[in-house]
Amino acid sequence: MGKKSGFTSAEIEEIKRLYLQEGRSILQIPKILGKGSENSVRNALHKARVKHAPEERTKLERFKPDQVFGNVTLSPRIRSHTYSQEIDLIKKTW
Repeated sequence: MGKKSGFTSAEIEEIKRLYLQEGRSILQIPKILGKGSENSVRNALHKARVKHAPEERTKLERFKPDQVFGNVTLSPRIRSHTYSQEIDLIKKTW
């Protein structure tokens, strides 16, 4: 099965795992693998007889202001300067 699609059998297992367990989209999988296209991933899933991901797909966590990751705290972007003021600040740092 892995020969014609361009994916090895290990890669097809990884595609199935990413799609079914992690809830990754067909568009994200080729970027994660660094190989293939949206169509080739869709064809590999079809050949492996994977219909649709289960309903209990895990949602990827969205970033929220004030969310903490280790030493990093996310904050909303504050627009305190106008565009021309931002350009002036950039010019001054050069």
